Parts: sequence; structure tokens; C-alpha cells
Amino acid sequence: MITLLGIAAAAQIAADFALFRRNRLGPPAAMLGLVWTATLGAMAAYCLVLIYYAWWLIGWTKYYSTPELRIPRSTEAIFLLSLGAAGLMAGKLCGRRGVLCRGIR
Repeated sequence: MITLLGIAAAAQIAADFALFRRNRLGPPAAMLGLVWTATLGAMAAYCLVLIYYAWWLIGWTKYYSTPELRIPRSTEAIFLLSLGAAGLMAGKLCGRRGVLCRGIR
């Protein structure tokens, strides 16, 4: 629990630094596109790792015939949804940075 609180405190400090620091990285809209690209890229990479595991590393027939080797669909869906939620939160951070630092939007 203490570790989680420490991580949360460090994340808050980093978010405050990102929100109130003036940087020259470009407009928030450009950064928002970068966040979307990174989020979709992470989701695609996760799907590719699952495909590699199921089809090449284990094998198609062995993966689907052995229940112990299968990754539950619910676990896959939850992980993909959490990546999407993290991307949404990062996008909101980019938007808030633009409002607070530059007065845009």
C-alpha cells in the first residue's frame, strides 16, 4: 500500500510539472495526435504479442486444445480496455496542459 501511495505521489508531481511548465513541444492538438498514435500502437503491439504466443510459439491446435495454455478473453479485453483508458487520461492531460499553460480552447 505504501508503494502505491509513493507511486501516486510521484505521478502527481510529474503531472503538476507537465501541467505548469512551459515547453516548446508544439500545440496541444499535435500532442493529442501523438497520444492517440501511441495508444493505438500499444494496443496493436499487445494484439501482435498475443498472436505470436497463440499461433507461433505454442501453435494453433495446441493452444486451442489445451485450456491451461489459453489466455482468457476477459483478461485480454480488460487489458485492452485499460490501455484505452490510459490513453484517454493521457489525452485529457494534454488538453489540460493547453488550457492551463497557453490559454487555448
